[in-house]
Amino acid sequence: MRFEVRLQVAGDGDDPHSAVSVWKHHREVLGGTIEVTEALPDQEAEGPVVFDPTRVVDGIELSDDPILRYRPSAYAESIERRA
Repeated sequence: MRFEVRLQVAGDGDDPHSAVSVWKHHREVLGGTIEVTEALPDQEAEGPVVFDPTRVVDGIELSDDPILRYRPSAYAESIERRA
């Protein structure tokens, strides 16, 4: 299975720092393709796996969207309840 990763890039006048703003001037670009070639063993067999979009690698920065400040604690609570 192949999936195209499409990205929306804010344009002039768009506010990337607000979770409720509507981008009227955005453009869409192809970010790449993901191909699934095989199934992997269940990663949660030995404990829950946390997906926290605020954990980023070098070169990626979060926006100033205030909702991002609350995500780590929300994900921590989620993992606590699943454990």
